[in-house]
Amino acid sequence: MVQAEGVGSTRATVGPFLTVREVAARLRVSTSTVYDLCEAGGLAHVRVSNAIRVAEADLTALLLRQRRKGKR
Repeated sequence: MVQAEGVGSTRATVGPFLTVREVAARLRVSTSTVYDLCEAGGLAHVRVSNAIRVAEADLTALLLRQRRKGKR
């Protein structure tokens, strides 16, 4: 069991994991935007030592939530 910070609180997450830089590149935003999303709880992530890692499934979940918000 991996403790995820942010959306979904504690749950099992399975890799592959992405770095903040990789998430930023996929979203075409800055790394500071990704850090802000993580800090605000909008993007579930895990901390490995001092590094933030995001499961691909959590990035997909964020995008699906944003897409649903846009359809309202």
